[in-house]
Amino acid sequence: MTKKQFKINFSELIKDLGPYLQKKAKGLIDSGAVDLKNYRDDHRLPRIILQTVLKDAAGNFRPPHPLDKKEVENLSHF
Repeated sequence: MTKKQFKINFSELIKDLGPYLQKKAKGLIDSGAVDLKNYRDDHRLPRIILQTVLKDAAGNFRPPHPLDKKEVENLSHF
């Protein structure tokens, strides 16, 4: 694979990530599980929500092959 091929393939995988994250974030806020009054107008709550929805997204983008798990674990150290 070339860097150009990687960029194309990676772009295809993430093109829907923004709307997915927005939808999940809205769902969390609308769920009533978060009391917005407990947070100031800063980035604390958005970061909490982002971490939560990224964790959810990671579960939905698992490697297609079980052997790829080792590669994911290795790359997570960088």
